[in-house]
Amino acid sequence: SKILMPPSSNFWTRAKTPASILALLSLILVCVLFFFLGKWQWDRTQDILDAERAASMAAVPVSEIDQPLDPQDYGRTVTATGSFINEDQVRIGSRLSGESISGDWIVSALEIDTGQSIAVVRGWVPQGQLFTTPEGAVSIEGVLQPNDTFYATESDSGGEIVTIDSQQLSELWNAP
Repeated sequence: SKILMPPSSNFWTRAKTPASILALLSLILVCVLFFFLGKWQWDRTQDILDAERAASMAAVPVSEIDQPLDPQDYGRTVTATGSFINEDQVRIGSRLSGESISGDWIVSALEIDTGQSIAVVRGWVPQGQLFTTPEGAVSIEGVLQPNDTFYATESDSGGEIVTIDSQQLSELWNAP
């Protein structure tokens, strides 16, 4: 039993056709695309695992976290004691609740024992609803989060704050 092969000149003639070259280039492009998608997925998984590791660590006072924040600190549970500054509150608009109801996040400045102010997302309220700020010293526990980048390209319209950005809030509150 012999294996019959087409003459080599027929193979190379067919391989040089525009359709074959296009198919080869498409195959190479798909392989490169899959490589980068796999790398992206791997990096994303590592970020999630880092955040889970940070979250599982014991809570530490926020004053013990080095500034500027290291990405490894995101997701870390921290505690803080201080007083909310009543004038330094903002609404971050157009945020949905778990039930897809439009509302606002309430972000307040908490002046901690070191004299610094930190931004605290206190919760969500339906649009237009009033909210009160606790008076006096409070102790809170929360999770460190990076600046909000999802709406980074959104412009501030009519003075409405659309992202949680520590630099923007610091300038607004005139705080370090």
